[in-house]
Amino acid sequence: HPMSSDDGAPTGPAAESGYPTMTLEVIATSLEDAAAAEESAARGATPENADQLYWQGTLIGSSDPQLGKFIVFREGRHTIPIDMTAVDRMDFVCAGAFSNAIVRAESQRKGVQIIGASPIIRALLLLIGISPRHFVKKSQ
Repeated sequence: HPMSSDDGAPTGPAAESGYPTMTLEVIATSLEDAAAAEESAARGATPENADQLYWQGTLIGSSDPQLGKFIVFREGRHTIPIDMTAVDRMDFVCAGAFSNAIVRAESQRKGVQIIGASPIIRALLLLIGISPRHFVKKSQ
């Protein structure tokens, strides 16, 4: 490599100036790949159980992709079960958007079941105004 010596130490203008060097990697994805991933995420349910949404990790903001899954998943269903066992965190903005989505679902006479929410997630959702009737204990 022209910018490093045989021992791997940087050479050239950056090394001579005394500034640290940095290597940048560019990871290219096509628009088709991004669209396919987004479409896959929008389907919402895992293949093992298409009757239930599975949310995981951290949910942030009003446009979190997992929240988008809820909106797509509720179409054509009377009950929308959401397994939140694997959700680590949710911010106030996402919780508020989720509350609004539940209100819209209820206005369409659809029931929402929140399954396996941790005590802290449950407390946040209750604080935001989601009714306790939506929380369901996870069956063992």
